[in-house]
Amino acid sequence: MKYIVELNDDDGKHFQIEMHLPWLEYTIDVGNTTWKALDSGFIKYHSGGCLRDKKGGFEPTDIRLVEGEYYGIQLFKFFDSASLVNSSGVGKVEQPWCVSFKPGKFGWTLIS
Repeated sequence: MKYIVELNDDDGKHFQIEMHLPWLEYTIDVGNTTWKALDSGFIKYHSGGCLRDKKGGFEPTDIRLVEGEYYGIQLFKFFDSASLVNSSGVGKVEQPWCVSFKPGKFGWTLIS
């Protein structure tokens, strides 16, 4: 499934990423996913794969954007406990990934 997500920081900067994830969220792995930045100049990396981060049971699932072996962006509670995509949430971007986007917490909104 294709998802367009807009990330926005506290300074009012925003950009969009496109993610391709399998229909079943529990099968998400770097080998069957992709992400790419649709706008340039905000983060250091422009594409990569995705990992799921789930604590277990009926907990929501976070999505981590990775490039190589390292993740730099995490979308908290991207999938709810019923494996449905949330319409918005918060996330975190690591300092080494930032160019003009503010490191730390940000908001995200599902565009499509």
